[in-house]
Amino acid sequence: MSSISVIVPCLNEEKNIIAALGSIEKATKKLKIDYEIIVIDDGSIDNTACVVSQYIKKKQRIKLISNSTNQGIGFSFILGTRKSKKDSVIMIPGDNENDAYESLKFIKLIDHVDIIIPFVLNREIRSINRRFLSSIYRFIINISFGMNLNYSNGTVIYKKKLLRGIQLISTGFFYQAELLIRLIRSGNSYCEMPQVINKNSSERKSRATTIKSFINLVISFCKVFTGVHITRKIGKLK
Repeated sequence: MSSISVIVPCLNEEKNIIAALGSIEKATKKLKIDYEIIVIDDGSIDNTACVVSQYIKKKQRIKLISNSTNQGIGFSFILGTRKSKKDSVIMIPGDNENDAYESLKFIKLIDHVDIIIPFVLNREIRSINRRFLSSIYRFIINISFGMNLNYSNGTVIYKKKLLRGIQLISTGFFYQAELLIRLIRSGNSYCEMPQVINKNSSERKSRATTIKSFINLVISFCKVFTGVHITRKIGKLK
């Protein structure tokens, strides 16, 4: 089985990060995965970095990287992959909204495909508004880039070799969709697998819905669209 680097971006998560790390450690132990955890403190102004530093003192498999200012989840993920040492990588947020076991339980499939893409099985626990926005977002991504994905913002598992030297336009929440567009349109293989989410993950307000994040998403979308359909520099077959 391939080994995995778990990238954990966090921003002001002093109350949640230890539980998130514990969930990852428990899942990797249960699944018997060779792993490392890379925590990216993305410019937190609370005690996130101190809490993590105390927690990892005697844990050789976990390391902490701190950004001096907030750079975005996409930036943090790519930074983490460049520091990683395992065969595959995954991003699990430090807010403890994802069940790490659900995110990692299909890890064996990475020996057969390049990318494992999760989709939410129990969507009914999310609010109607969130489901509507998610459906619109999925439709726009699929129709704009010739995709057929059920979900593009989850805890995707990638073979690390796919990400070597990759340069992303988006440093925010659009990064995951951009990565999938680039890699799938370039001919890399993938599979989609169901994932159950926790109820509390549907109730907490997402930072992805802020006006600033929305503006950055639109800008990134337009740039990727241009790169795919006009300049044709993105998603070219290798």
